[in-house]
Amino acid sequence: MRIFLLSLIFSSFVFCVHAQKKAIVCSGDKDIVSMWELDPHEDVPIHLDDIRRQIYDTLYEMDVTGEPRESLLEQCLVDSYSEDVTSNAEMQINCKLRPNVFFHDGNPLTTEDIIFSIRRIKSSRTLSSTLDMIKDVRISGQNQIKFIIKYGVAGIDSPNKWLFERFKRILARTSYIVRQKYMEDAGSWAIEYPVGTGPFYFKDWKIWDKKDSRSQIMLYKNKSYWRKPYPRIDELFFRFMPAKLIHRDILNGSLALAYRLPFADYKMLKDKDLGKGKYKTSKRLIYSYQYVLFNPESKYFSFPEIKNAFLGGIDKARISKLVFDNSVMVNTGRSLYASSVFPERFQTRPYKPFDSKNTVTEFLKSLGAKKSGKIPLNILVPDLPEQIAVAQEMMKQLYAAGFLLRIKKFPYSKYMSIINKGDLEGYDLFMYSVDENPVFSTPQKMAILANGGIQLYQRYVLYSMARPENGGLKNFTPSVEGAMDLKNAE
Repeated sequence: MRIFLLSLIFSSFVFCVHAQKKAIVCSGDKDIVSMWELDPHEDVPIHLDDIRRQIYDTLYEMDVTGEPRESLLEQCLVDSYSEDVTSNAEMQINCKLRPNVFFHDGNPLTTEDIIFSIRRIKSSRTLSSTLDMIKDVRISGQNQIKFIIKYGVAGIDSPNKWLFERFKRILARTSYIVRQKYMEDAGSWAIEYPVGTGPFYFKDWKIWDKKDSRSQIMLYKNKSYWRKPYPRIDELFFRFMPAKLIHRDILNGSLALAYRLPFADYKMLKDKDLGKGKYKTSKRLIYSYQYVLFNPESKYFSFPEIKNAFLGGIDKARISKLVFDNSVMVNTGRSLYASSVFPERFQTRPYKPFDSKNTVTEFLKSLGAKKSGKIPLNILVPDLPEQIAVAQEMMKQLYAAGFLLRIKKFPYSKYMSIINKGDLEGYDLFMYSVDENPVFSTPQKMAILANGGIQLYQRYVLYSMARPENGGLKNFTPSVEGAMDLKNAE
């Protein structure tokens, strides 16, 4: 283990001497406190997944249009498909491993590494449910593996096509591949010093600004990367910075790219003399369907009049204007397919207020309340800037409508644990997002949405690029969905 680390450090030193292109990238203000937060087989916030994507490859990946394509797998073909009378489907998929792929430590990628990685994900604390459809994976020949897929497909058109497509999309999101022997022999070091097959290898993680207690992750170009001529950048420094430093470093040109910015920060930077060419901004919309859902266990939302009072008490156009400066679309959709024509023909429904406060008052009287008060509503929210901002604006609006909204926010990982386990007792509403095209969503997710609620907005993922004429990622094109990939940046 020590020999490997010394060789890695030595090779990094030699490379650094000849480095030509370096990019400093802001990964947001959510600081990393340990490399364990980048465990390839545990759930992480999306800004860390962008970093993890540079170190590890997946079996499939999303292209710039949002479609899955082969990555570490060269080809996958369906061997067999069967479906019983209750629409429980079984599919066997045979996949061929891409040749001449090597890990950062020089060892070749093997079928055993893929099987080990898939099984480690299936035993994960946070991601095991994402691979529920994969019941088994085994070696089927030289450089070949077979996946056994079982899943309920009731109510799905063309279930065999849907199942194969969903298989590819799941692998594109979660199937980070590690080297089995390294993970088993190195123990905790395997996470602290990650080794993958990705376009960049891990060099160091350290505090770079003691005053602000922020850290940076240093990645260097993988010169033996299997996909030529990538990557085009020699050194990547990911920094976690508070907003004041992001603004400063973008304006002075030392930051190549700041991405996944909260909308308020993006708007402020966009207004900072964009016309003078100090930096350019780009903005893209990912498939992120955001909902506020009624909890079927809530003692209030079993009453249709309370649901109507809630819907009537929210001015969705006002949320769009105040939180997102009219840069997002808001809908009152009741099901997953409310935005299936997204985004070109997506329709924003007009706000038509009614006397929701009177409805709440009448409801309280019907319960025998002596005085008309306000109905307390608890809402579960992830600790993400846009969603908190939406919840806070809702809180103001619903107060006037007769509701008293209480926001319960949790770190993203804990929020996801609550959502995935269904531990929603004590919450009347919860924010929920489906980060995939509705066509490929599961019957279980559609059932979650069937109880009703509102579709609040389509979330923008925002990028601000600083001084592109000074080597600032000229040809970088973010993919439509999935983690960001910087191997094609210049």
